Amino acid sequence: MRFFEDKDRMDKVPGVAWVVAIGVVTGVVVAVGVALVVGGLWLTDWLGWKT
Repeated sequence: MRFFEDKDRMDKVPGVAWVVAIGVVTGVVVAVGVALVVGGLWLTDWLGWKT
């Protein structure tokens, strides 16, 4: 099965690479979340000024 072949390949990846990859993904998720919140607050504020 291909899944097991891929898993064997994944086991060869060094731990540091996993930590860096997880850190980058977490950073991107947090950045997107913050951007959405700030954008939402700005939009609410802007709509509030218009009315």
